Amino acid sequence: MVNISESGDPDETLWVPQIDYLSAWRRAAVAADTLNVAAASCGLDVVRALPHAGARGEAVVWLHPDGARELAHVLTLWDRAWRVR
Repeated sequence: MVNISESGDPDETLWVPQIDYLSAWRRAAVAADTLNVAAASCGLDVVRALPHAGARGEAVVWLHPDGARELAHVLTLWDRAWRVR
């Protein structure tokens, strides 16, 4: 079980020895790198995916708000272009 501090902030969570956070972070790092390379190849320099391991040992990829908005904008344009066809 994960004990979260009184603030409720997941970043202040106590580490649980039985959970393999490193493997989760490694999976997240591969996914983040893949997204960063794809974004850069599309000219989306503002997108910067960051790997993280969640409180329960899940792989998580974080995006800064500006990068998430830019990525959402490009995906919306792509979706509209494909719907027209």
